[in-house]
Amino acid sequence: MANFPGLILTDAGRDILAQAIAGEDLVFTRVALGDGVTPANPQTLTALVNEIRNAPIQALQFLGDGTSKVRAIVTNVGVTSGFFAREVGLFATDPDTSTEVLYAYSNSGNQ
Repeated sequence: MANFPGLILTDAGRDILAQAIAGEDLVFTRVALGDGVTPANPQTLTALVNEIRNAPIQALQFLGDGTSKVRAIVTNVGVTSGFFAREVGLFATDPDTSTEVLYAYSNSGNQ
């Protein structure tokens, strides 16, 4: 299993978080997995390097320590070729444009 470091907010994710602090709704849409290599500047990503699977958000939980837990269930249904799940992305809706953007990203590299 991949050893993912913590998620980092993308540039678009920081913008959405600032809007949420100002009172807009923060709506997470899905989680995605891919096998892309770590980019030089992951905060500038607008999509996973190579997205392979994704799943809708199943649950959100505030943990009370300044963090939250997002749950999605990704299955291997329809996968015809194996892959290493090296990258994970959390997507959210931009309240200004109503479009889906990459909110946060992590890459496990060779782990």
